[in-house]
Parts: sequence; structure tokens; C-alpha cells
Amino acid sequence: MLLLLGGQDDNVDVTDTERGYREILGGPCLDVIHYPRADHNLLDHNEIDLALTTIFAPRSVFAHGMPDDIESFAARPHDC
Repeated sequence: MLLLLGGQDDNVDVTDTERGYREILGGPCLDVIHYPRADHNLLDHNEIDLALTTIFAPRSVFAHGMPDDIESFAARPHDC
């Protein structure tokens, strides 16, 4: 499982969320990636910037590196 957490998430306690996932799925079955500037939606843009980015560079709408991180995770073999 890949757990993605935004450091600016106002909706959930990311520390508690990660702790819970590690208790249940700890070890090799869990990968956790933090995006310090991202919000609950894993975006790190203000509203005006987000609208322009969505139009002109849609891949960069999400937290920096997130699409590549997901692609890398999906391409790796998993034994869990």
C-alpha cells in the first residue's frame, strides 16, 4: 500500500494517520511518502495558480513529484 500524506492537511492528523497505518500494515507492505507543502487533496497551489496550472501544465497540479512517485510504486513488484 502507498500512503501519501500532505503536510498542510487541515482535514486529518497526518501523524496519527501514518501511525495507524504503520500499526496495521507496518513493514514491507507499506510505503509512506510525505509532501510537506501539499494540502488534503495533495495539491500545493493557491486557487489562482491552480487554475492556470491545470490548463497549461496539468501534470504539475499535484504535489511536486507525486505522479512520478505513484508511477514508480506501481512499477515495482510487491509481495504483500
